[in-house]
Amino acid sequence: MKKKDSLVAEIETPLRKPFRILLLRARHQCQSIAGKLEKLGGEVIIRPLIEIIPQKENAKKITQPYLNEFNKIIFTSSNAIPIFIEALKERGLNTDALSRLQIIAVGSKTEEVLKSHGLPIDKIPSKFCSEGILELFDQDLSNSRILIPCAEAPRELLFKELTQKGAYVELLKIYRSVKPKTEKISIKDGDLVVFTSPSTAHHFFNDESYHQERIIAFCIGNLTASKVQEYLKENIFVSLEATETALIHCIENYLIKKTLNETIL
Repeated sequence: MKKKDSLVAEIETPLRKPFRILLLRARHQCQSIAGKLEKLGGEVIIRPLIEIIPQKENAKKITQPYLNEFNKIIFTSSNAIPIFIEALKERGLNTDALSRLQIIAVGSKTEEVLKSHGLPIDKIPSKFCSEGILELFDQDLSNSRILIPCAEAPRELLFKELTQKGAYVELLKIYRSVKPKTEKISIKDGDLVVFTSPSTAHHFFNDESYHQERIIAFCIGNLTASKVQEYLKENIFVSLEATETALIHCIENYLIKKTLNETIL
């Protein structure tokens, strides 16, 4: 029999002891990751703390003459895409309306959603965040007119930095991110909680279900982690990339190390 090289080889999948993990996004956005976490042995609890509300009045601006005013469009979140596409359809347009524009996606998930609607991507940053998007551009953007479909309260970094480089930038606020009405749940010490945005963190820690339990936080992106750090001082883990795969690896690595420590003890 071949000798096992490490304790890791002795760990079976599904992983070790059962664990509970809370997902805070909309249910339809959690199905893929929920299935993968269940295969790791997790009890997955989906408790949406984010609801996307279209801002239809603002979306009415999406007409062909309006789009013709721009030569670039940046999608900083996949949440904006269905609303944007629906606005096109309501005006008798399709994705050809964007054929003149350079299309930029903030990350792989946003790229995936855009491609599912038949929109080709011209650029995607190596770092899936606003800072990564800024690295795609030259210093002189005086000939750039940039449209950014976004939430009601977007991060100001892109608008500020692109404007300083000479671009004309318009933030088209086509949706609001709000906390839906949800039933109270029991949160326990040791629960794993996934935070995908600063909004999910804000809603979770200000929810009546949370009573200072010692949770283990897993964050997508440093911006989200910074928000979580306003409430927690320890047990905060950040995925190396802002992707579902990287998040799964982050959680799995934590579980492996936790099991190894318990085995050694």
